[in-house]
Amino acid sequence: MATTNQTKFAEKMRESLEQAQERLSGIEDEAQKVFQEIIERSKTSRKEMAKMMARLNPDKATVKQWQGKAKNVSADLVHRFEELRSRAITYAGVASRSQVDALAKDLDKLSRKLDKLMGAKKKA
Repeated sequence: MATTNQTKFAEKMRESLEQAQERLSGIEDEAQKVFQEIIERSKTSRKEMAKMMARLNPDKATVKQWQGKAKNVSADLVHRFEELRSRAITYAGVASRSQVDALAKDLDKLSRKLDKLMGAKKKA
């Protein structure tokens, strides 16, 4: 009887172990499938990331081209602004900076001449 009980127990244990192995095998297969899916997704993600980076990081020639265009536009805007400012000053009847500088130089020359003349009159 003891051997019969031991045999039954051994058979139950063997059956339980076989069932556990089958479950583990199924879990292992499922884990392998999930792992493969993750690998495929990561490959797709890497490709998408590379595409985005290519869009965000244009080649050096394109960057230089856009920099040149920006400099040209900036220079053109400065030139146009200066023209507009000059026209506004002329329209308002106000002297330009160069005209004011020229007048200041002329006044300085005249002041020196007057100082010389006044100095000559005081001596006389």
